Amino acid sequence: MSASGAAQAPEGRSDSRLSDGWAALINEGMQLMSAGTPLQALACFKSAAALRPGHPRTLAAQGAASLRAGLPGEALQVFDAILKSDPNNVEAWHGKGLALSHLGDQGAALAAFRSAVKDNATAWASWRSIAELALEEEERINAVQATADALSHICRSTAASPRLHVKCADALMHAHRFEEASDFIIKNGSRFPDESTAYDRLARTRYRLGDFRDAFAYMTEALARISPGKIPASPAKATFSQDAAIRALCEIGDLLDAHGVPFFLAAGTLLGFVRDGGPLAHDRDVDIGIFEEQPGMPDIFGILRAHPAKVLPPSARPGDRYLAVRCQGIAVDIFLHDRSQGAVTFGFSHTPGDIQWRLAPFGLTRVRFHGRDWMLPDPADHYLSGLYGVTWQSPDPGFASVISSPTLSDVSPYARAYYCVARARKCRLTGQHDKADALLAQSPISLAPDLCLQASSEDREAKNP
Repeated sequence: MSASGAAQAPEGRSDSRLSDGWAALINEGMQLMSAGTPLQALACFKSAAALRPGHPRTLAAQGAASLRAGLPGEALQVFDAILKSDPNNVEAWHGKGLALSHLGDQGAALAAFRSAVKDNATAWASWRSIAELALEEEERINAVQATADALSHICRSTAASPRLHVKCADALMHAHRFEEASDFIIKNGSRFPDESTAYDRLARTRYRLGDFRDAFAYMTEALARISPGKIPASPAKATFSQDAAIRALCEIGDLLDAHGVPFFLAAGTLLGFVRDGGPLAHDRDVDIGIFEEQPGMPDIFGILRAHPAKVLPPSARPGDRYLAVRCQGIAVDIFLHDRSQGAVTFGFSHTPGDIQWRLAPFGLTRVRFHGRDWMLPDPADHYLSGLYGVTWQSPDPGFASVISSPTLSDVSPYARAYYCVARARKCRLTGQHDKADALLAQSPISLAPDLCLQASSEDREAKNP
């Protein structure tokens, strides 16, 4: 008893309660972040920060939640507060870089990411961000290589997660270290999330090496080993927005026009505009064609790399026949067309046997769609007949030009079969079983019967009660 007669709490009791309350708020916030409700998580982290002012871990969680909640200005203040007391905090430098990037200050963001990797070569996420933002090709490629090195180092640890093993395999492929990626997957396949994912990545490495036969065989294994629990009974909700596709086309078009690069609507995008007046409802991307041999052609690769809203894939290299960017959340495929030897050819790579098309020569004409003038192959019906066959005017969601186009030229049957299986696998994982079966039926290489048979609705209901 004290002199006043009041009982005193045992020493440390209030500190213990404070710690318990802080831990509960942090755990609740993390659960809310995982559930996709960052604003609610942010409220928990702010309450936790009030219990432990200036605590780096709490502030880092608050900053991450602010970013996820679309509040980059608030996140920047939080990460700056961490760096004020801990100038070498790698996580805070990375968070600051992300916040600055969201605020549109790409130069300052790049500087922050450089600070993150300065004292921590294994900061793979910051290396990856440098690869996305770097304006100089040498720095971009160095960052791509450093991302692969960092993830390789991390994955030597037994504590590395299955997710990181997938990212490591992808990073090695982005760095064009395909043999190393193949060896890594074979050695660490059991540490991937599942067998199907491991075989899928192994197939991709063999494809990039031009080993189309093995790529096809491994992708077949990837399809066969999908866990039944991951196969939905019905198609997932479509994510392709035709309105967003048109906005993406306009934005890319404005960018190319500003640099004097003539382009035209190509492949599936041309098909949709000519046949339906706009992008195909069931499409996955938009397609643009450019004649690569035009006199005085600007550096398309440099134009895309320098534009902060267009992120080139890490695997892209100058001289590629095919470039992939994202704009307005839409994948935009840019094919460089070669007009020589009496034909127009375009394809995925320069590897012999890879997918490529050979069309009769064509010119270009201007046509107005959606309040804008577009350049189209002329005559468009000849182009579309060559790429999709004479029945191009009849919609066929199961048709894939990489598999069955009549103008595929010097393509390995195993490359075509690989795409049959790879795309069918994606369809299986999104519940598009009819489309998967249609793709597999087009394979030029025989497949095991059980891969081609569409599961009955009763079987699917049993798997997905």
